[in-house]
Amino acid sequence: MFDVERLDITFSTIRAWILKRYGVIVSNSSISQVKEKCGIDEFKLDMKLECECENLTEKEQYVLMALKHFKVIK
Repeated sequence: MFDVERLDITFSTIRAWILKRYGVIVSNSSISQVKEKCGIDEFKLDMKLECECENLTEKEQYVLMALKHFKVIK
């Protein structure tokens, strides 16, 4: 399982969570695009950023949900 408090949040972690939860494979490109759209430089727990991006692809929406799950954004 994914222990959010002890986890080093990486692209691999995000991809694995999305695959396990939704059965969808996302690329590093999708993750990078969401990071850019949300203004995230690096992944940290409890960053308290709010990201209300518009016009996200389906895979980018999965990435956004993963970032919320891992408490990178609100």
